[in-house]
Amino acid sequence: MSKRKLEQSTELVAKKISCTEFKDEWLHEVVEVEMPNSSEKQKVSLGQIFVHQETGDVVCSICQKANAGGDSAVAKSGMSGNWTN
Repeated sequence: MSKRKLEQSTELVAKKISCTEFKDEWLHEVVEVEMPNSSEKQKVSLGQIFVHQETGDVVCSICQKANAGGDSAVAKSGMSGNWTN
C-alpha cells in the first residue's frame, strides 16, 4: 500500500462519523446485551430498547417502564449534539 493511501485510511479511522438527526434505520441494528429479563447476553434490535418519538427524541423504553430515574429514562435529542454513528 502506498504511503498516501495509508495516510488516507488512517485519517478515515480517526474521524467520527456523526449525523445531526437520529435515523429510524438505526433501530433495526442488532446488538448483544444483557436484558432485564435474563442475566445472559441476548441479541436484540435497538428498537426493542429505544423508542424514537415523533418529536425527534429518543427514550430508553426499558428505563421508562421501570420508572428509573436518570438520563436514560428521559427523552434525548440530537439537538444538544450530534448523533454518533
